[in-house]
Amino acid sequence: MKNKWSQIARFFFDDISSDLPDLLIRPLDIGITEMPFETSTPHRHDYFQIIWYIKGSGRCQVDFKEFPIVDNAIHLIHPDQIHLFEDTPEISGYIIVFKEVFHILTEEIRDLFFSGNLFLNHLNYMPINVPPKFRPKLQSIMDSLLVEYNHPSKYQNELLKSFLKILLIYIMMMANANESGKKAYNTRSVCIIRDFMTLVDQEYKQIHSVSDYAKKLALTANHLNDVVKSNTGKTAGNLIRDKIILEAKRIAYFTNRSIKEIAFELGFTDENYFSRFFRKYTSQSFTSFRQEIHKKYRTDDK
Repeated sequence: MKNKWSQIARFFFDDISSDLPDLLIRPLDIGITEMPFETSTPHRHDYFQIIWYIKGSGRCQVDFKEFPIVDNAIHLIHPDQIHLFEDTPEISGYIIVFKEVFHILTEEIRDLFFSGNLFLNHLNYMPINVPPKFRPKLQSIMDSLLVEYNHPSKYQNELLKSFLKILLIYIMMMANANESGKKAYNTRSVCIIRDFMTLVDQEYKQIHSVSDYAKKLALTANHLNDVVKSNTGKTAGNLIRDKIILEAKRIAYFTNRSIKEIAFELGFTDENYFSRFFRKYTSQSFTSFRQEIHKKYRTDDK
């Protein structure tokens, strides 16, 4: 079996937009055709992408999970998520791509997004439904973004960032529309979640235990678990495992490394323990997953 990294290419913001430093917006039917790659084959990129299907059908796959494309749904794609969209020609909506999100947000709004779990979306991807009451508001924001994008001015980037902030807040509200009983926003709790998730992204290959993360955050393991569970619905251990499993799946697709090599890269000293870990949390053996995903996606295996 040959290893072809090119089977899932990684694209960069500068490949699609050289006229603006931060953001691009297009009507969906136009934007899809302007992309310098085939969106119906697995790919990834170094920027965020928001796709609002006002009208659409077909299917999408994000990090090996498949979803139907339906009317009035938003897809928020994070950098380096493996994805594809197979839609029909009769689509309408908008596509927005933008670089690193945090530098455009104030600390208060950034923490608000963590309280709403918007940036945990990449660990357990789900499209976001747009309820009828939000549709006119989103349409107005998209119209404003398009106007400012197509009319350069001295303050163009600041205006675009302002409208993007508003859009992200509405997306967060819709993503949490069914959580009316959620605890009130708590600044200290959100800071803990933000710092914890940042550490997980940095240390998941070296650190697997909740207690070790808690020590780095100067917290007890019980307190860290309580804060994370009450604000995200998952324990700290769940989120650590989600990250490890997702990266294991990506390595399984991208490379032909042995299970022993992958286990070692992800911080496991025993490949048998890693195999049991993977099966326990995916209900599938690692070998079975790799065979299935290669058969489904990799043309060099056919």
